Amino acid sequence: EIMYNAEDWIELKNNTSSPMNLNGFILKDERDYHQFPLDGIVLEPQAYVVLVRDSSLFHDRHISINAKLKYGMEFGISKNDAIRIFDASHVLIQSVFIDTLGSWPVSPFGDDFTFEYAENGTNQTLGDAWFSGCLGGSPGRAYSACVTLAENTDVWIYPNPNNGTFTLNVANKGPTSYKLFNTYGQLVKEGNLSNSKDPILSEVIDISDVAQGHYFLNINLNGAQEMLRLIKL
Repeated sequence: EIMYNAEDWIELKNNTSSPMNLNGFILKDERDYHQFPLDGIVLEPQAYVVLVRDSSLFHDRHISINAKLKYGMEFGISKNDAIRIFDASHVLIQSVFIDTLGSWPVSPFGDDFTFEYAENGTNQTLGDAWFSGCLGGSPGRAYSACVTLAENTDVWIYPNPNNGTFTLNVANKGPTSYKLFNTYGQLVKEGNLSNSKDPILSEVIDISDVAQGHYFLNINLNGAQEMLRLIKL
C-alpha cells in the first residue's frame, strides 16, 4: 500500500511462508541517491511494516496503530515516480513505477486515498494491479472495505440487533462520546471514540457484560446529540 500525500508512507508485506530479514536491503525512488536502508526489520510471514517519512503527520492521522513502523524516510513519492527495493547484494528484487498517464487509479493523486495492491498475483508494476484504498489508508493491516455513511446520516451502527459487540460509525465532527441507557433510563455503559482526522470514526464496542434487551444509544458529536435504539440478543 502506498500513500501519496503529505504523510508519504509505504507499506510492505511479507507474503511468503518464511521470516524475512531486511538487513542490508535499501529502498529507493527513481533517483539512485535517494536511499532508505531497511536495516533492523525482520518480517514474520504475512506481517507488515510501514515506512514513514513524517512521523508527526503520520501519527496525527493514525493515532492508535498496532504495526511495525520505521521512520526517517527522507524522500517522498511524486506523481510520476518509482519505488524500488534492492537486497543486500544490491540486486533489484521489486519495483513499482507510478504513472499518472497510465492505468493507475486517479483518486490517490488528488485526494486522500492510497494505492492498494490487489494481491491477486498480478504484476505489481502494472497500474491495473492497484486500486484506490480507503481515505487515509490502512497502514499495517490488510485492506477491508471502506466505511461509508449514507447521505445526510451522521451515525450508523451494525449489527443491530447484536450478540454482544457492535460497530459504531460516526461522521467526524470533533470529540465524540457515547452513553448507553436501558429502558429505565439507567446508564449502563459510556466511552469516548478515539481521535482521528479520518472523515468517519469507527469503533467496535463490547457490551457482552450487558443483559439482553432494548437500549438507547446516545451519541455526542462535538455537542450535537444523536439517539439510536439498540437491541442486545
